[in-house]
Amino acid sequence: MSPTDTSPDGNGGVVVIDASQGAVAIHASHIAEDGWNGFARPSFTIDEVKVLSTHLTGLYGDALVAVDPETDTVTVLEEGYEEPYKVEPVLIDGVDFYPIGAGAWTWERHLDEG
Repeated sequence: MSPTDTSPDGNGGVVVIDASQGAVAIHASHIAEDGWNGFARPSFTIDEVKVLSTHLTGLYGDALVAVDPETDTVTVLEEGYEEPYKVEPVLIDGVDFYPIGAGAWTWERHLDEG
């Protein structure tokens, strides 16, 4: 995971979610300027979504975030939902970003201390 900001708008960075099975830190190429209830609202490239899926599957044993490799369709299975739901990409400067848990999960932006 690289902390380098690769976002087209210069607003990326590392976000952390403290899940019930452990913490996950991952690079998000776009983090919305406005938060949600004090939490970050990250959006991820398809490659970042694949890394997130691997981390969450390792923690929970189930694919909470899944990517169809043929269509790059992203689905999320959350507690309280009977079926996975599709995450629609958001186009920012010609790049598709997937807002996984943006406005629903308790993501925190990791700030470098150095």
